[in-house]
Amino acid sequence: MTATTDKPNMTALLSAIDSLPKEFFTAYRGGYPNSIGLALVDAVHSIQASYDSAHPGKGVLNRVKQFRSDHPNAVDDLRVLAALDEHAIQKVMGEGKTSQRSKSGAVLDAARAFTALEPPIVRAADFTPERSEDARRAYTRVHGLGKVTFTYFAMHLGVPGVKADSLLTRFVARHAYGDESLKPGSDQVVALVNQAYESRPQIAETLTHFEHALWRAESKGNAN
Repeated sequence: MTATTDKPNMTALLSAIDSLPKEFFTAYRGGYPNSIGLALVDAVHSIQASYDSAHPGKGVLNRVKQFRSDHPNAVDDLRVLAALDEHAIQKVMGEGKTSQRSKSGAVLDAARAFTALEPPIVRAADFTPERSEDARRAYTRVHGLGKVTFTYFAMHLGVPGVKADSLLTRFVARHAYGDESLKPGSDQVVALVNQAYESRPQIAETLTHFEHALWRAESKGNAN
């Protein structure tokens, strides 16, 4: 995404946020704080994908639930996850691609990169604040993966954050810049959502709950 030089209208952004249903700010489902394998599979396969679906076997969330059932030993063990066959992941999660390579292959490469660190990151308990920078570098070195989905991965593990994906970017562009076709940079989106949260800390339990409310509004077409 490219940065815009337009000055954001924080009043308009906050007004839009204030108009959202209160239940949106408690709708965050909590991620996978004790399941690093699921956090990784979900984060990577969420790239440019439909997350929720009423149809079994469709949508990232339904598929992650099936992955948990099919591969219980990989739920919180990246060594087990890294040893899986790529096609075993694709069988559950689909054949989606990121940067012209399979998302399942990117999951395996990321799992191997984490476990190759010294000391290795294998389980959710290993993903401590002190290791976050090591983890970010390992993750973003994998072809097809970047800082936006690393933030989402970390959020799944309980680190409050803002995932500047296409939906959140569109919400911010529409309300802060008056034009949903604009493409503010991810850093701008993160900064504006953080600023809005600091102005409305009483609305949501955490930054992640707050961010999810904006994402939910956009995903459901309720951000007017």
